[in-house]
Amino acid sequence: MRSTALLIVLVALVSTGEALRCYAQDGTILQCTYGNEDLCMNYDDGTVKYKRCGMKDDCDDADMKRESPTFFCCRGDLCNK
Repeated sequence: MRSTALLIVLVALVSTGEALRCYAQDGTILQCTYGNEDLCMNYDDGTVKYKRCGMKDDCDDADMKRESPTFFCCRGDLCNK
């Protein structure tokens, strides 16, 4: 009985994912929405700058890539410094 309870707890801990964290433009840390926002973004076109959580579709945006020579997306915690 004790081993069954321990197994249930371990399975619950492993199956709950941890949300990605990204930097915001002001340097604070954002907790991304788990299962929705799966990457960090960094955009600067000379006028507009932002850092935030994002989705894959955001990173595939050809206009954003063309407008910002420093635009990039990454998938690690706090990778968009």
